[in-house]
Amino acid sequence: MPEKNEVSWNAMITGYSQHGCAMEAINLFEKMKQVGVTPNHVTYVGVLSACSHADLVNEALGYFESVSKEHGLLPKPEHYVCMVDLLGRAGFLSRAKKFVDDMPIQPDALVWRTLLSACAVHKNMDIGEYAAHHLLELEPEDSASYVLLSNLYAVSGKWDSRNQTRQMMKERGVKKEPGRSWLEVKNSIHAFFVGDRHHPLADKIYQYLGDLNERAAEIGYEQDFYSLLNSVEQGQSDPSAFIHSEKLAIAFGLLSLPDAIPVRVVLVHVKITGKLNYMKIAGKWDLRFWKMHFNAKGSLAPMFIHSLCSVTISERMEECGSILQAIRLYS
Repeated sequence: MPEKNEVSWNAMITGYSQHGCAMEAINLFEKMKQVGVTPNHVTYVGVLSACSHADLVNEALGYFESVSKEHGLLPKPEHYVCMVDLLGRAGFLSRAKKFVDDMPIQPDALVWRTLLSACAVHKNMDIGEYAAHHLLELEPEDSASYVLLSNLYAVSGKWDSRNQTRQMMKERGVKKEPGRSWLEVKNSIHAFFVGDRHHPLADKIYQYLGDLNERAAEIGYEQDFYSLLNSVEQGQSDPSAFIHSEKLAIAFGLLSLPDAIPVRVVLVHVKITGKLNYMKIAGKWDLRFWKMHFNAKGSLAPMFIHSLCSVTISERMEECGSILQAIRLYS
């Protein structure tokens, strides 16, 4: 480009960050400053997101401080979310809590939800309940908050507390909307729900998933504990009734689309965390490129999942330092 402004720099940094190329995003950010282009709020969202998914804790802390010290900008909620996500992923939950408590602005629901989600992953009851208390004060009618809290109790073995949370949802009239996934094949939209058996190719889809599960188990893949929560709650024994909608959509896409066509799935009310390894395995066997979109409260935010689809893509992902990365933009 003959002329590069902050928009073009931000587009490249954000693009690298989205696709899991953390070092490319960071190097471009440093080059941006060297040539005299001043970073803005959007720039720092991309850089902090890149650091988060590359576990670059110290680097991210330095960048966050530079937002105000070097450039005179006031960090926005999305920057704090990135930092809480970063510390939570790294397991530094006490630091994440202190970071939230020390925020000069009022933490919003996304900040608390990010902290609660990290506590569920790391099974930290004390901080998780602390985050849930603030989150439910802000969004008492949001089903996702209750589900996160009940999942925290479940993975921690606190089944009575988990059941009380579910009962609280019922008493307050809060209902969890079922997760669903869509994809387009030959100009037709196909929708899937959890345990869906209404599709004409349902038998083939479940057979394919069964084969994939066996192969995944052979290399040590274990189903994430979250995926078992609904079956425990419902008290049903048929495991096929709890196959997630995105797995059904992916299987249908792999069965129906030519090898060269990426599988593009739109997810609504679907929690993707914890399922990435399964998708990575599916991608290795079917040599596909996933492109998924996650719907959060009515607005689509891009989520890209990469797996090996060719020698070129494989080499490119190695250069980026990862085979599989998922990045959500807080913008």
